[in-house]
Amino acid sequence: MSQAAISIIKIAFAVTCFVFSAQLTYDLQLGEINIPLTAQSFVILGWAVFLRPLESVIAVLTYIAIGVYGLPVFANGASGYEVIEGPTGGYLVGFVLGAMVVSWIRDPYRRETILSVFLLMLVGTVIILICGIIRLSILYGLEKSLESGFYLLWKGALVKIVVGAILTYVIHLIVRAINPPEKKGG
Repeated sequence: MSQAAISIIKIAFAVTCFVFSAQLTYDLQLGEINIPLTAQSFVILGWAVFLRPLESVIAVLTYIAIGVYGLPVFANGASGYEVIEGPTGGYLVGFVLGAMVVSWIRDPYRRETILSVFLLMLVGTVIILICGIIRLSILYGLEKSLESGFYLLWKGALVKIVVGAILTYVIHLIVRAINPPEKKGG
């Protein structure tokens, strides 16, 4: 099978996982702000460990495009461009940037350790949270965005980092056992 076909299959499978992860949700209601907590961040960042940077960006942008164009694939079955314009829009942008950075800094030839996967998930999550806080700051001001976009979310984010790192590491071990990487050089 060609490398392009393999990339398309990986991207399609990743997008499918993103859609299902968005349905695993818990609503955090903070006054007029509703922030859905989902499994999306650790699924997106977990996939970023296995995808190339361009594949990661294409997968996340495809997922976002599917939601923007009307399929109810965002948290709580939301869809439409208004999701991008709303309070969670910054987190969606963060998914793109976080996945790209995680894919870019990971080394496909290295045997990942649980610590390296944890650090990749941490970096990606920090990027997602920063983008979310920026968007919330534009809508509600910095103080309120820190309160609702960081202070209340950091514990859940830490849990998702740990769970995501463990699951990604186990999958990494399985993939490496089935298909060992080629060694660099000759």
